[in-house]
Amino acid sequence: MTPRHSRRVSGARTRLSAGIGLASMLAPGIALAAANSAAVPTDLDAVVVTATASERSVERAPASVTVVSGEELRTRPARDVLDAIRDTPGLNIRAVGSLGRRVVSVRGMESRHTLVLVDGERIAATDQVFGLSDLQFGWIPLEAIERVEIVRGPLSSLYGSDALGGVINIITRGPGTQWGGALRTSLGLLPEDDGGRFQQAAAHLAGPLGKTFALAVDGAWQKQQPVPEPDQPRLDQREGQEQATLRARLQWQPAQGQRLAFTAMKSDEDRWYGTRTGAGLFHRQSYDFDRTQVGLGYDGGIGGGQLRLAAQVATIHQRQRNTGGVAPSPEQEAGEASLNGHYGIALGRSHRLTSGFEAREERLEHPSFASGEETARQYALFLQDEWALTGSVDLVYGARVDKHDLFGSEVSPRAYTR
Repeated sequence: MTPRHSRRVSGARTRLSAGIGLASMLAPGIALAAANSAAVPTDLDAVVVTATASERSVERAPASVTVVSGEELRTRPARDVLDAIRDTPGLNIRAVGSLGRRVVSVRGMESRHTLVLVDGERIAATDQVFGLSDLQFGWIPLEAIERVEIVRGPLSSLYGSDALGGVINIITRGPGTQWGGALRTSLGLLPEDDGGRFQQAAAHLAGPLGKTFALAVDGAWQKQQPVPEPDQPRLDQREGQEQATLRARLQWQPAQGQRLAFTAMKSDEDRWYGTRTGAGLFHRQSYDFDRTQVGLGYDGGIGGGQLRLAAQVATIHQRQRNTGGVAPSPEQEAGEASLNGHYGIALGRSHRLTSGFEAREERLEHPSFASGEETARQYALFLQDEWALTGSVDLVYGARVDKHDLFGSEVSPRAYTR
């Protein structure tokens, strides 16, 4: 797992934001806040872990990296992470379909080549499975985020083909030595290009459980009303959405430098809109997405190096409902199970060698398959060397070998200096 830096959260902090009335009253303030947030420079002393799977300063990271702190995120007029990072250079967040759903691409690559991580572990993309579902961006409320690391450029040598465009790593806040938390609520109108009335609430709570255990819990709820067509109110140009998420992370530190963490996430999301069939029959079409993800990770120093192991299982179930007697599409479920890890060790003063592996099985249940479901397995090994050529110049090079049931084998090399 990617290492995380704990921050003390003392006391309870409450943030209440309300948007009311006319968009013309909100627009100047929103534009000013977004402009000010986008202008905040990245702290060159910030430590990032996404670009090499080891800790490096932004200044010496072998990639184009932007770090957005949790404080910055929470000052921006945003519903979720995707809204909060939309002004980041090199990111293109665009609508897909006609219902207001969004995807993100890095440097012009397709959205399926932008990998989303939470604490270094992948969140399965769904837009290629369920069709424009964009579910991977709503797991973590802003109040629970320590920082977001955005790497622009290919990282397939570490993460596979999902990271050909880049990686967005959402790093959550760890528990401190005292119990504390934060609360955020909002109510108002979204900008015209995003939808209609919305309500939102999010909370984060974390603290110690005795001397060796700690717990962090966060949850969020939001509801957005659909936006009807101006000339045909029975039809919606933007879908309605209601989502509730809950995430808990239990951490055990049996000894200094050793940590075991169990994480469980659950989300229930409904989307609906008014539409009509080709025969002109008006009806309301709705989708119910149930998502779960559980993971177990270890992070510790062994033999002079750092070992990180993680296993996780995720499922996403989709069910469609229609009114007016219109037949729904079949139910389907996607699942993913993975085991990954890497070990990094310094070899003298100038080299740091990191080796790792990944094994992943993806499953899709659908009535159109003869057996009811199809599975695909993928295995990978990678090796990376970080070589300090001089006091200010580094060379990072390595390669990853992937073997996939359907697509065969592929080698992804990498070399970067700065």
